[in-house]
Amino acid sequence: MEKRLTINFNEVDAVATDTVVEAGKYRMRVIGFETSMAKTGMPQLRCDLEILDHPEFEGSMKREYFPLDENAIWRIRQFLKAVHPDVSKLKDEVRVDSVVFEDLLEDCKGESLFICYGVEEFEGLEKNFSRRYIRLEIGNKESPPGKIAK
Repeated sequence: MEKRLTINFNEVDAVATDTVVEAGKYRMRVIGFETSMAKTGMPQLRCDLEILDHPEFEGSMKREYFPLDENAIWRIRQFLKAVHPDVSKLKDEVRVDSVVFEDLLEDCKGESLFICYGVEEFEGLEKNFSRRYIRLEIGNKESPPGKIAK
């Protein structure tokens, strides 16, 4: 007899995969990365993050999307410089389809950084956009989390 898989939606907790937060600086932990295709058909790198140390949003999940395109690769570089302890020591170019790049991403898992978010309206809904990625030791010297870092 064939067993059927059923889902009882009354028992499923609602989990926000990308919470909209108020504008400000948030301490984040890198959960993981995944490559996928954007709506535009271009390849992209998705980073899953968790908000830390915030009275209202702690434990909420956010996502950063990095287009794997020559014109947008600066965002990945900026992010990695903020989260990876040794990435600034790299002297050579690193291909995004290389084992070295995969190892860099793996090393970032569990690491923390500050992300400054802004809020904008898009297609009638509020959404966050990243204004800046900041290394923890630099971010701790600036404004406290939740405040806009200039």
